[in-house]
Amino acid sequence: MKPTTDCFCGIDFQSDYFSAVQYSLKERAITLLSIQPFPAGKRAGEWKLWRRELKNGKPRLKYFSQGIAAAIPAQYAVVKLATVDADEPSVEEALKWELAQSFAGNPDDFVFDAQEMVGIATGKTRTFLLAAYRRKLVEQTADMVRSAGFKPQAVGLDIFGLINVFEANYRERSAAPCLLIHCEESVTKLILSRGGEFLDFRCFDSSGHATDELAFAAAAASEIDRFCQGRRPEAMFATGSWFQQVLHREAFFETIPGAELLNPFREVKCQVVIEEQQLKEYSTQLSVAVGLALQRASLLSEDSPPDHPTRSEELSA
Repeated sequence: MKPTTDCFCGIDFQSDYFSAVQYSLKERAITLLSIQPFPAGKRAGEWKLWRRELKNGKPRLKYFSQGIAAAIPAQYAVVKLATVDADEPSVEEALKWELAQSFAGNPDDFVFDAQEMVGIATGKTRTFLLAAYRRKLVEQTADMVRSAGFKPQAVGLDIFGLINVFEANYRERSAAPCLLIHCEESVTKLILSRGGEFLDFRCFDSSGHATDELAFAAAAASEIDRFCQGRRPEAMFATGSWFQQVLHREAFFETIPGAELLNPFREVKCQVVIEEQQLKEYSTQLSVAVGLALQRASLLSEDSPPDHPTRSEELSA
């Protein structure tokens, strides 16, 4: 069924803020954005905090479309590539078995999605991207969105939003292997992709170096070397709230030559009235939300706009 609105929203939850954007197919642009920092001091657990702050932040989102695609942190998910024989008679069962080897518990307790990686198939094998998340947490996220008065349309992983926003803004560089680096004070994620397809993922605890920009950059460089090994990417793009401060950006890019700041508005237009420098600073907290909004617009529109590619990796809400 064709959607009744041309506006699509993405919302991203992090440890100390959530960000939301709205993309309009009619305007082919981001028309609304909001970043809600969480108050300092003693905090509840992440999920309780997100629920409370989303509900508290509802007045700031009153002009947003009610339909929301929410991102949840990929560090809690199982994300992997799985290969099966080309003549496998029951691909779904084979993939479920593969996933079951990666987590403890009943496979029925997990929501999982699979997408075939056509670009790396051979005559004898088929390769699939698998993403699994505990069903309880998917339902919890959807309920959190509902309790704030919104309608959850999808619950997806933040790393797929990052891949999508990169593809939308750097299409000319998408054919080569690219490393996306998402740095928050507590967790840093490394995502390797090529041609819009996921290749590998790792996250590490970066909280121990959050107050020292040089130590943080050195730790990230070491993790990148360990993660990439012999598959050095041709491009590296960094985003996340850690890069809001100038000293953090300078230390990082001096320590990791060739890396540059990801700009979610390089090709995707933003109609929100805001100073260019201020938008650049805020953009480090908006990349995931922009990617989710673009992805949802592409999936639900009959004619996918040229501004962004189609991606289907999401966990149903």
